[in-house]
Amino acid sequence: MKNIIHAKKIIIIMFKNLDVHNIFISLYIMSQITLFIYNYITLLNDRNYSGIFNIIGHGLLLAKSSAIVLNFDFMLLFLLINKGIIYKLLGPYSEYVSLNEYINIHMYIVNSIGLFSSIHTGAHIYNFMKLGNTSNLFFTTAAGITGIVLVISCIIVFTIAYIRKLINYNIFFYTHMLYFLIVVSLIFHGSFCFIKTDNGNCTAANFYKWVIVPFALFVVEKLLLFYFSRKSTTFVNIKKHSNNINEIELYKENFQSKEGEWILVNCPRISKLEWHPFTITSNPVEFGKVSFHVKEQGDWTNKLILCLLNEQNQNDKNNLLNISYPYGTRQETFTRYPVTVLIAGGIGITAFMSLLQQLGCSMGHGRGNVRVKNVHLYWMCRSTQDFLAFLPRLQMINRDLQSEHRETPLHINLYLTGPSSVQPFYPPFTFNLGRPDFDSIFEDIRTTYKDIQVKILFCGSKSMNNSLYSKCKKWNNNKSTNFIYQKGEIFN
Repeated sequence: MKNIIHAKKIIIIMFKNLDVHNIFISLYIMSQITLFIYNYITLLNDRNYSGIFNIIGHGLLLAKSSAIVLNFDFMLLFLLINKGIIYKLLGPYSEYVSLNEYINIHMYIVNSIGLFSSIHTGAHIYNFMKLGNTSNLFFTTAAGITGIVLVISCIIVFTIAYIRKLINYNIFFYTHMLYFLIVVSLIFHGSFCFIKTDNGNCTAANFYKWVIVPFALFVVEKLLLFYFSRKSTTFVNIKKHSNNINEIELYKENFQSKEGEWILVNCPRISKLEWHPFTITSNPVEFGKVSFHVKEQGDWTNKLILCLLNEQNQNDKNNLLNISYPYGTRQETFTRYPVTVLIAGGIGITAFMSLLQQLGCSMGHGRGNVRVKNVHLYWMCRSTQDFLAFLPRLQMINRDLQSEHRETPLHINLYLTGPSSVQPFYPPFTFNLGRPDFDSIFEDIRTTYKDIQVKILFCGSKSMNNSLYSKCKKWNNNKSTNFIYQKGEIFN
């Protein structure tokens, strides 16, 4: 019986430590390979295409098999755009899918579209050469004309996407609007009977069948965003902190969020179309209040801060900003674990501020699924200035928890990782110089808290995420104390 319980425990730990990203990519690649091979073999054995197959051979099979994979890719692309709907459907399981996961998976799909579009285009160039009069087929047929439009549009979108950090964001944003042209062109691309069977029947176009539901959901989500964002939002205040970090406070009636969620923010005076994601840093129990932090590091953020500073002392502060309903990785499940370790790199601390402000309430409301007893925060910044935007709030949270509990459940560890020989002074906190030794930290946690599950939440750089994930697996080893790792937003 003990062996069965132990095996069950190991399976649960393994499931909770699964890398959602790697699982999705593995299933995605297997699905593509299966679709391509199945369609290729099916067409190879289909005698209805024997006439044209005798002329152009395997070029036909390559073109049509890659087309079916492209249909699948565009279906997934439009399905994953609907982040709001997906997060609502996932509910508490949304903790395993961060905004960063969406971006990475989006890039995998885009790369796949580039690959199979190249195969499809190359196969048709070969087919046209076999059929003769290549230029006439390219420029006088609907398939050829829409194909040229698709190739040019995709090259523009792909190129701008890969150099987006080197150019103005507006260029990246507006070239992405070409997806409307791409979708329309794809619908018409196979709709004019370019390839016929031996008995003269047209090959039915079916791209719309793949994308009609995801695209309809996309339209619904955009309408919901439009409806919610048009409800009055009042700009309350902007507070400028050190190192170009600004705290923006808004009020929106009946607005409610959960720990770790984020919103999309739009400033109509800058652009009516642009929406940018920001983590909610206000306390979730304060209904209607919405605060988030913005670091000035680009054209849009600089314009946003300048606009709000200019309007700060005006009487009419309504609808300066539009905000979406909350999205994202819900972290309230951390209360189900007796010990939680929060690890933040730089501005990654924003992901945990709403969670920390909710901590006292989470521990005090007496629900049966709240098991949290201790929370350890490890926050690393390169300079003292980077800490100052949030230290006052951490100080207040720490003071409130101390007044409610004999021993504070929050243990704050600050690390100054940049070049410095002077230890900062900010009571009651002490600063450590240099990077944390996570091997020692994991060992201490495992020694202090025996025979329990420890939740690890991280938000920071990609390199640090990879290192922490490896250390988490290293220190698990199926021992009495198990570390459940959850990746938050990753900054490159």
